[in-house]
Amino acid sequence: IHLRSSELEMKHRKRCDLHNITVYDRTTLESAAKESFCRSQNEVLDISSDSNRVFVRLFGSSLHNKPYLRLAYTLFRKGDCSALEFKCGDVCIPASLWCNGVDNCRDRSDEKGCSRTRPSHGRSGSRGASGGSVDIDGAVKRGGDGGDITPGDSAAGI
Repeated sequence: IHLRSSELEMKHRKRCDLHNITVYDRTTLESAAKESFCRSQNEVLDISSDSNRVFVRLFGSSLHNKPYLRLAYTLFRKGDCSALEFKCGDVCIPASLWCNGVDNCRDRSDEKGCSRTRPSHGRSGSRGASGGSVDIDGAVKRGGDGGDITPGDSAAGI
């Protein structure tokens, strides 16, 4: 799974121990934490995992102070690409994600040279079998049907 933020808003950047976004592999155990984000307003979350499940946790001293995050996720596989896949460096993504208006490849090659993009179906968040986007504001997912988060939860399982 590859995750890339298109929007990341940290409300308080002075206390990283209280206000941060942490990405975990497979489980939310502290030992499974891959990376934490908290400092820069212009910081971009751009991370890949070889597991089939990641968790994104937003931490804040209160619900009002939790970060806002909008991210795109893409399922990929390593190896030779089939005719139904697009080659992104050393991985393959479904060809349906080519020229869709979302940077699904880490090197953004899936959007280079596109004369037009396919319509996004007018949704602020969308989810498909191979990729999509999800908005997370505090502990509540906004838009679309991506992720496993529900009001009151603090982690989005993708």
